[in-house]
Amino acid sequence: MQAYDRDFFKSNDMIGEATINLKYIIEDTALVQQPLSFNKKFHTEVLIPNGYNKMDFDPKDETRFWLPLTFKNVKKGGNTEERGHVRVQVDVLPVSIADKNPVGKAR
Repeated sequence: MQAYDRDFFKSNDMIGEATINLKYIIEDTALVQQPLSFNKKFHTEVLIPNGYNKMDFDPKDETRFWLPLTFKNVKKGGNTEERGHVRVQVDVLPVSIADKNPVGKAR
């Protein structure tokens, strides 16, 4: 995931980026053929035992988490710095369900 600012008179600049490995939730969704959510329970029971770092979930909604955005600042010797957070919700659908609800066709 990458986040950019919006400039009107020059090119947009990248604020930061982050990577989420969705391998396990995609495999599990394909196996059970049911929608799954990347939620706190899935993270705690499946991902952390498989070596994932602990994530900061929203205390009011355990289906959303805060993803830190980092940026490699070449001007400051190539150091990586944190540039903020973005709140993310990830829901994965099997193809059979996703095909019944195409996104964007009516917009």
